[in-house]
Amino acid sequence: MAQGTKNGIVAVVDVGSTHVACLVARVAPSADGHSPDIHVTGASHIKSEGVGAAGVTDLKAAEKAIRTAIDSAEQRAGVTLERVVVASNAGKPKARLITTELDLGGGAATPREIRLLDAHARRSAAEDGSVLMHFIRRYYSGDDGERLDDPEGMRLATLSADYCLVEADQHAWANLSACVEASHVKIAKRVVSPLAAATACLSADEIHQGVVCIDIGGSATSFAVFEDGALIDVGLIRIGSQHITNDIAMGLNITMEDAEHHKMLNGNAMAASDFVDEADGELLEGRPSGGGGRQISIRRGDLNMILRARVDEILDMVEQKIGADNFGGRIRNIVMSGGGSRLHGLELLVQSRFGLPVRLGRPEVIRGMPEVLNGPTGCVLAGLLLLAADAPQARYAGLSGGTESGLWTRFGHWWTENFY
Repeated sequence: MAQGTKNGIVAVVDVGSTHVACLVARVAPSADGHSPDIHVTGASHIKSEGVGAAGVTDLKAAEKAIRTAIDSAEQRAGVTLERVVVASNAGKPKARLITTELDLGGGAATPREIRLLDAHARRSAAEDGSVLMHFIRRYYSGDDGERLDDPEGMRLATLSADYCLVEADQHAWANLSACVEASHVKIAKRVVSPLAAATACLSADEIHQGVVCIDIGGSATSFAVFEDGALIDVGLIRIGSQHITNDIAMGLNITMEDAEHHKMLNGNAMAASDFVDEADGELLEGRPSGGGGRQISIRRGDLNMILRARVDEILDMVEQKIGADNFGGRIRNIVMSGGGSRLHGLELLVQSRFGLPVRLGRPEVIRGMPEVLNGPTGCVLAGLLLLAADAPQARYAGLSGGTESGLWTRFGHWWTENFY
């Protein structure tokens, strides 16, 4: 069943540092009986306020922006929302891999033992001021470490399970939750942004073979790594495409508006350090940052050198966080998402650097999705809709089913831990 639905309606909110967006959609069973039919009936996409790379920086400003986005989408859809699925990079999400084990003594594995494995794993979660965002069981193992698809009823000496726990700072999410719920809605599910993006743009084959989804946002770059069909890592870097714009504006002494324009229209990540391009000597025009009516001339080559320096820094930090040995090892494919991924030459640069297949993430077209949110820019929102509708893509990413946010879910975990 779709999460947070009422009469087949789902709503999702993406809270970023540069934009806040809300989508309202109607979900119905598809004709083929598999993927649900999702139709966006209301949408808003506005400038973010009071939100930084890793969470809320101004409660009043963030609450106002989120409320405006939700109200606008509600009005366009002609509905009043009660629950929303929310994505953010708040709290610097990180992943931990753990294993729990039970001694069965040759007895048959029952649902009780399977629940106990989960309960033991949860006891180690959300320590040191963190909140558990996602609890993902990667696989079961039986005697001698043999992987099992479904251990129920099997006689085993030991039964173990491997998990990926995604956690984030609890205070950062408490602040964000307060801003969202001030808009008369409750949070049905919390999702870290790179997992939402991965849900929308990764294939089941890529998740099985090994893939990293790198989502380049305005003030941050986040990533999710999958191997053997399951999540193994997430991370956040506090540098994004807005930093590239800032560098260009400062380095060329032009306005931020012109810096953004030239970055996306004339910039190329494969700068002069990779090849000599006749276009590097081309003169472009921009308005000086100090104002005035005159235009100043700037060399395309200078634009690209500034741009490339910051892009290299982002890729250096991604490589350091994930580990250089994992590229070509655990990771066999790279998928880029987010508005920053649309930078000219970025695919070619990443492919050249890591020696792996690289592509832009392009979610399947969702009916009614605003044109500005189609393609890499809308991966997080598309992923949220798929998660809210419990589509097959959510199962590929290991995110289908219950929510860590729900009261009854938390009560069920407590009951299992204390009475089984």
